[in-house]
Order: sequence, then C-alpha cells, then structure tokens
Amino acid sequence: MRIENGTVLLLWPLELHTLTQGMYSSKGVWHGAIDMRCTWDGTTEQPVYAAEAGTVNWVQTWDGKSTAGNQSYGNGVKIRHADYNGQTLETRYAHLSSYVVKNGQAVEEGQLIGYTGNTGKSSGAHLHFEVILGGVRRNPLVWLDGDFTTAWNTVYTYGPGEGPVEQKKEETNMTFTSDTLKIGPVSTGDRKTMTEYAGRLGAAVRDEGDYLVAGPMSEKVRDAMAAKARKLSLGCADYMASAQADLSPVMDKLSELEEGMAEVLTAQRSMADQMVQLLDKLAAAGNALE
Repeated sequence: MRIENGTVLLLWPLELHTLTQGMYSSKGVWHGAIDMRCTWDGTTEQPVYAAEAGTVNWVQTWDGKSTAGNQSYGNGVKIRHADYNGQTLETRYAHLSSYVVKNGQAVEEGQLIGYTGNTGKSSGAHLHFEVILGGVRRNPLVWLDGDFTTAWNTVYTYGPGEGPVEQKKEETNMTFTSDTLKIGPVSTGDRKTMTEYAGRLGAAVRDEGDYLVAGPMSEKVRDAMAAKARKLSLGCADYMASAQADLSPVMDKLSELEEGMAEVLTAQRSMADQMVQLLDKLAAAGNALE
C-alpha cells in the first residue's frame, strides 16, 4: 500500500517472517532477493500473498528439470504494481509448489496467489521474494516493515543507510481491551483474506455485512488479527464498545418496562389500602349489629 507520504509499504508475502538469506549471502555473494522459511505446522506448502495490489504480468510453470535461466525460479509469479517515483514496480515470488492466478489477472493486496514449494534451482523448500524497481532488483527489506527474524546471525539484512519502512506511531501501536474485534469496512477480497487468516489462527469470525467480528480469542491471536487488518488498511476496534452502543435501544425499552412495573406496584399498594379500609368498615358494621 502507499502510506501518507507516498512511500510504498509492502505486505509480507508469508505469515511467518523468518529470513534464511538476504540480498547477499553470508560470503557476500549477490542474491538479489530474500529467502523466507516456509516449514511449519508440519508442511512446506504455505499460502503466498500478493505484497500489494497490481496485475499479474508473468507466470511460469516449471518443466520439472531445468535450473537455468528463468526456469531456475521454478513455478513463479510476478506482479506489476503502480509506478513508484516514475519507475515500474514489480514483485516476484519463486520456487512455488503451485500458483492460483493467471497472467493478466488483477489481484488485491493480501490476495492468495500460490503456495510455497521447492521447484527450480532450489536446495530446499522456501519462498524467494524479489522487489524490482525500474527493472533493477532492490533489497525487499527496505519496502517492508521491520517485523522479521533471521534464521542465523549471518543473514544479510540492511546495507548502509537502509532500514524498514517508517510508519506513524498510530499505525503501529494499537491498544485493545476486548477479546473480540470488529474489523472493516471490508471488501469481498478483504473478507476472504481475513476469514482465511482467522481460520489458520483458530479464531471464529462472523459476517456482519460490511464488517467482520472476530473472537473471542487470546491476546496473541487478537494482536495478530489486528496487525493483519492494519496491513490491509482496514479499521479495527474493540467489539464490546460497539456492541454496547448497539444495545442502547434495548436498554431504553428495559427502562420503560421498569417504569411500567413501578406504576403497577403503586396501583397494587393503593388497592391493598382500599381493601384494608373496606375490611375495617365491615368490622365496624358487624360490631354495631351486635
């Protein structure tokens, strides 16, 4: 997405941000991309998401044997994004086990485009992720936030003068008190992305028209859901606050019922007083007859 000052902030293409290799190897050999670990939850086939909205302008199906030229990427996808500073901006996702988009297809930020794998020139399952500006591969880490770890302390991260995309504090610091979040308004694509993400985290989600309500969930899952919503530029707030506001008509009705019950009790007390007076009169009349 483009943040307020026009800077591009890309979405991490994997849920787990663990780097196994940076733009340069530990020996200083140029790599031109970052490699990301994809082995967790007992599988190496993890969902891969579009780092920003754009149009798919290259897909490749690996021939199953070649490791030279473009075939070294194995199964791969490249997306053309909106220009940045007058230059073309693209991202490439390689070594996939499979892809689910086609050339010329428009995709939204965070949309599923494929699954990680071990195709092409690859010695093990991982995601190879490139950022290409004006036809030149750049360090992807300077287009992402700083939320990552490295598999080894020798993994190259930033060069001199480089660093993660800076964001406003209010964009990164969000405070919640409820275990349930209201997210949105959401588009069809956002709804699908957030629902699938919640499912992987084990969080329940229900659809409330333009909004999704996620939870109840643990604090860790809640914060992960909020971070995902923020990266998709979606609103996110405690659901309890909005739920209380929605209950105001019900509370008004209860107040009316309480007032009605008070009137009934007053009437009952009046009738009881009248009955006592009548009984007193009857007793007096009985005494007079004697």
